[in-house]
Amino acid sequence: MRREPSAPRGNLDPGPTSNTEHAYVTTWDGNRWTTQQIDEPPGTTSTLLTALSCPSTTHCTAIGFTVTGPNLTALTETGWHLLTPATTNSPTTTLTDISCATPARCLGVGSTTTDRHTRSAAEILNAAAWTTDTPLDAPGARTGYFTTVSCSQPADCTAIGTELPSTTIVMAQHWDGHHWTQQPLPMPAAP
Repeated sequence: MRREPSAPRGNLDPGPTSNTEHAYVTTWDGNRWTTQQIDEPPGTTSTLLTALSCPSTTHCTAIGFTVTGPNLTALTETGWHLLTPATTNSPTTTLTDISCATPARCLGVGSTTTDRHTRSAAEILNAAAWTTDTPLDAPGARTGYFTTVSCSQPADCTAIGTELPSTTIVMAQHWDGHHWTQQPLPMPAAP
């Protein structure tokens, strides 16, 4: 059976008086759509999936966050399974996008907040283990966060986002599997 997951959606029947959201996915098997609630981290009252990457027809990884930290979920041939992110129990880390070049190599991006500063954040899947990585900060940036990422190969990814010194600056960074480098972006001329 071929699975082609659609974008994940939240808030599957939270109940009339509940303040919780549960993550679910909708998949197409070639004949019909099926909706399935997925596992959530223990003790979680609200889960939001923000992105999905499917490097094959039998493997997808969804990324998002809960009130207690990042949430990672993978689809394999046996169903959806909860993964353990490197930033477990870190409510200050939010992962907003993911790109998987292969089922065993993914890059998730977003932001983390410490000491009143928000910085870009990344989590890398290499085989079966997730690790954190620290992208570069632009000189003078007070706040920075990634909004999206795309990987054409396991060690060829580009993430884009925003940095906030005195004005908003769009940023792009390249990840080669080991190091981050800033990428110049053309900016529109001031009116």
